[in-house]
Amino acid sequence: MIIAKQKIPILLILLTLLFGCEGDPGTPGVSRLGNDLFPPTAEIILPIAERPIFERVFVELKVIDDDSVSNVLFLCDGRIDLVNFTPIVPNYQYIWHCAGLTEGLHILQVAAYDRIGRVGLSAGMVLRKESIIQMPAMDTLKYFAISEERNLLDWKLPPDSLSRITGYAVRFSPDRPCKLRRVYTRIKRKVAWESGTLWLEVYNCTDGKPDSLRSRKIITYRSMGDPNDFVNWDMKSYGENGLAMNGEFFVAVVPPTENVRGDTLAIQSDEGLWNNGHGYARIDNNWQEFYGARFRILNPLIYVVVSY
Repeated sequence: MIIAKQKIPILLILLTLLFGCEGDPGTPGVSRLGNDLFPPTAEIILPIAERPIFERVFVELKVIDDDSVSNVLFLCDGRIDLVNFTPIVPNYQYIWHCAGLTEGLHILQVAAYDRIGRVGLSAGMVLRKESIIQMPAMDTLKYFAISEERNLLDWKLPPDSLSRITGYAVRFSPDRPCKLRRVYTRIKRKVAWESGTLWLEVYNCTDGKPDSLRSRKIITYRSMGDPNDFVNWDMKSYGENGLAMNGEFFVAVVPPTENVRGDTLAIQSDEGLWNNGHGYARIDNNWQEFYGARFRILNPLIYVVVSY
């Protein structure tokens, strides 16, 4: 009986604490838990798995939390690397200085922490470190495998367009200074359209966005065949010496200012993920990150060949 009398005050205290968590009138008690309910999630977008790495590697992440991310750490072969990662632009993009790694396979992971210390660990990305002697003299830069199964983003050439979008650009991130040798592009017809031209432009990259124009070439299209067919791959060459680029650069597809006729075209995208920063749209004459859907931005189907 004595034990039972002692339990009653304890039960009253527990009930008081439980019902005291209701919060303000009309607000469920769960509001007391705050906005940060789950740990972050982390995913390595670049580099692509099992690619050879040499002296440095461009690393790009997708990190999401229901409140905010307080810290991001990198692990190489299970050990935290606090020294060799250098931020270069916002949106979780880094340069990894990996020259000191031994040759062979290594596993790169990312740990993202929220404000209360919970951690989300990415899957391991297997990369192959090779000797600097094996570094290629020429490389093809593309972010995803070329495939026909891609989303298509429609846009119109002026002056009949109701859209404020007048071009698309995709960012390329070579591991070191290079020379641009060739650019490949592909577009798709959506309705019947007349012959015309597009500009293929190369821009320097400043703060992660297209900046000063380096080169402009013409893409010519014609209204032959099924409107839903792809235009064949267009290739532009930049000569024997190439176009010297000191680092990241953008390649854009835009309508020429003198082109007053036009119809609906489509740019084939690579389904890039939110925060990867690759895709930019020219809106009201300003280059801006373009969000085609939640957690996505859309990139033109463009890839380039560079030499070192």
